Amino acid sequence: MSKIKLYSFGLLTGFLNGLFGAGGGIIAVAVLNKEYNNQKMAQATAIAITLPITIITALRYLYLGYMTLSDSIPYVIPGFIGAIIGSLTLKKTNNKILKYVFSIIMLWAGVRLILK
Repeated sequence: MSKIKLYSFGLLTGFLNGLFGAGGGIIAVAVLNKEYNNQKMAQATAIAITLPITIITALRYLYLGYMTLSDSIPYVIPGFIGAIIGSLTLKKTNNKILKYVFSIIMLWAGVRLILK
């Protein structure tokens, strides 16, 4: 991938994450899966890319008053536990099944957003 494409991809990932609080990871997984042709690698790399972006976005949201730390506390501990379970499951899941499940979840989320 050329440097221009890489920088554009990074800019788009950060923009979507900053605007929506999510979404950068979806773009990252799609682009990385095309680049690596490996769903597990794409998803794992997307997390490594979006983690620092998400931290910066969360700090900006906190600074701008869109949320408080107490708003997120009920989700943090279960989120950590889910992240551990998910990362262990990723290791054991077939790439094809993983790609299918990821696609179904993205379709479901999109339809749900449109209908709400």
